[in-house]
Order: sequence, then C-alpha cells, then structure tokens
Amino acid sequence: MNIQQLTDLENALLAAGLIVDRIECGRLVRCKTVDDKGQKRSGWYRVFDGAVIVATFGDWRTGNKGVWVAGGDVSLTDRQAVEALARQAKAERLAEQERQYQANAERLEILLQECKPIQPGGAVAQYLNGRGIPLPNTNALMQHDRLPYWEGAKVLGYYPAMIAKVTDAAGRLVNLHRTYLTPDGKKADVPIVKKLCGSAGSMAGASIKLGEPVLNKRGEMILGVAEGIETALAASCLFGVPVWAAVSAHGLKSFTPPPKVQHVYLLADNDESGTGQQAADDCGKRLIRKGFAASLVIPDSVGDWNDELLARRAGV
Repeated sequence: MNIQQLTDLENALLAAGLIVDRIECGRLVRCKTVDDKGQKRSGWYRVFDGAVIVATFGDWRTGNKGVWVAGGDVSLTDRQAVEALARQAKAERLAEQERQYQANAERLEILLQECKPIQPGGAVAQYLNGRGIPLPNTNALMQHDRLPYWEGAKVLGYYPAMIAKVTDAAGRLVNLHRTYLTPDGKKADVPIVKKLCGSAGSMAGASIKLGEPVLNKRGEMILGVAEGIETALAASCLFGVPVWAAVSAHGLKSFTPPPKVQHVYLLADNDESGTGQQAADDCGKRLIRKGFAASLVIPDSVGDWNDELLARRAGV
C-alpha cells in the first residue's frame, strides 16, 4: 500500500468515526470510535493488502459498516474479488464478535451475582431520593456495595454503585449499566460516573425495563421510553405510566417495544443540541410505520424529565 492509498484509507476510517493510530493489514483489528469512552473499542477494520487493496470496517456498537477499495473504480473481476474478501471479513468479524459476546456474558454473570436488591437508606436509595425519585419497585435495578473502578489496568477505588440490567427485546441480558456513587448517595468523584460493561449481545433495541406496560383508560396497552435511568423514573412519576430507559439517544432511536404495546410515549430530553429530540422523532416515525401509535413529549425547559420533576417539586 503506497502513501496516498494509506492516507485515503485513514481518511475513510476517520469519516466513519474510527480512531486508528496505525493501519495494520492482514487481521481483524479493534479500535476506538469517536463515541467510545475510557478503554472501550467498538470499532473494527480488516485490510486485505493483495492485488486489490480492500478494507472493511465498522462499529460493533451501532452495527454500521462499510467497504473501501483503493482507487475507487474496479473491474468486474476485481469487484468479485472484493465481494469475496468482504464475505471473508464478515465471517471473521462475526466469529470474533461471538467470542467477545461469550466472554462478556461470563463477566456480566459474575457481576450480577455480586449485586443485591436496593436497600432502603443505602447509597442507591439516597441517590434516587436526591433526584426526587422514590425507591422503585423493579428488579431491573440493583446495588453493589463495593464495585471497583478501573482506569485501564489500574483500580482507582471501590464504590457503591447502582447496577441496571440492560436486556434485548427478547429479555436476554446484554449489558449492565453502572452508576458509581459515594456512601451517602452522591455521584462518585471518578472520570466517568456512568458506564456500560462490555456487551454480551447486540444493543440495538435494548433497554432497561423499569416496570410493565399498562392499559390506559381507552384500553390501549401503553409504555413510555426515555434515555437515562433517572429520566425514565422521573417521567414515570410525572405521568403515572411505566417508562423504560433506552440508555442513550442512539438506544432511543432504535428502541423496540414489546409486540403487545399499542401506544409508545417518547419522553425525550430537551437538549440544546437537539440530539435527544431527533432520536425520539426518528424512533416515533419508525414505530408508526410498524403499526404502533407514538407520541413525542418534551419538557418545556432545557433539560430532561428529572430536571422537570425537581423543578416542579421545588415549586419553580
């Protein structure tokens, strides 16, 4: 691969949101993406440096992927070779992903076994109370009394933590969400307070299921969905409906409700960037195409539904 081709490939990977320090050929390489925090490496690429130089790349977290070919235009014969290499890379990627999912599933199970129900008066209960949220009746949230906070290979300390089960549309555990706290229920002084573990399956459509769908007065089976845990619990307090947490704006965009649900309330954040509103709007349009009723509800002021709950309780 010459300098120009290397530069073109680096630009293509960067345009796809991948952060690569040095291009490696001949194997599947994991790398960081622009959205990765800490030690996460959601990106991947595979460079075939043969007669036709081809690279396949993507993001395990979002499922996005692409193909780059040196020089752009290829002959029919070369195109067939490119397609064969892409199939090979896909098989390698899926095998690696499955190995990683299995390893992560084992780690999640170990962490889950260390957790216990949220204790009244404990760090998690105090944290939620400080956000104006009563102790929720759900097994999707738990507490860990002494969770290590890793920064690379170093443990920065041990903290109480709120642990949330992230499950896919079929109810399978695909991740655990961690919120690091102090013993008196404040956010811990750590680089990243809220973190996901390594996924044990696809996060597309996954959520933290805080309650069960209910029937409204019109006989519709309804459910709300918001981005974060605190936002979802606060919205549930405000509107009196169960609200699940989609974890992020991307998760909200790909949210998949149970088939029995007829009406979904999309309780988006009112953020200045418009990211949350756009994700909720995209989700709503997709759900309507699939036959669901969907309503987009946004706080009047900048912030999320937890901010709204606290403001109302303060009489603002």
